[in-house]
Amino acid sequence: MKQKKNKLLILIAKSVSRIFGFGTFILLALVAVFSGQFNATDYGWIFLSAMMFILSGGVLFLFTKLRIFSDFDLSDRSERPLFFFILIILGIVLFFLYVIFDVSMILRYFILIYLVEIILDFMITLFWKISNHTLAVTSFISFSIILLGFGYLYLLLLLPLVMWARFFLQKHTVGQLLGGAILAVIVIFPLSRIFGFI
Repeated sequence: MKQKKNKLLILIAKSVSRIFGFGTFILLALVAVFSGQFNATDYGWIFLSAMMFILSGGVLFLFTKLRIFSDFDLSDRSERPLFFFILIILGIVLFFLYVIFDVSMILRYFILIYLVEIILDFMITLFWKISNHTLAVTSFISFSIILLGFGYLYLLLLLPLVMWARFFLQKHTVGQLLGGAILAVIVIFPLSRIFGFI
């Protein structure tokens, strides 16, 4: 009975990790769409952004299959800088496209926060490993509350769920989990104030 329970917990933890890994970008796109702050042309840019993130996920999958990365979670901290470099390049390309084509302020806000988070995450990764899962889910929760209102405070329940999953799977320490969440808050709230969303 205990072995079945343990297998179920592992399945739940892995599922939570997958949903709030790259799946968080899909959730962020939904928050952006439901915020009601877009014009008709923005949806094409959201689609392009989604394709760029899907491309980065494809690179991660390919590099894992080619054994350039040891696993899909990039558990080995020394493997993370290469992937972060790819993410930073994609983010910079998107940011300049958004500026050149005068895309709406909210999309610039999203991509700028993404860039600042990923650059800081990259710099931290050179010395320490933080949880990108808690970084992503805290970003999702923060964006939801800032853009959609305090009625979305219940999403805060996702953070301990993701933290439990990553800790249970032995992917992070408590400090690394908190580090990811704290980085998101440190970046999102000041930039949200600058952009006038809070």
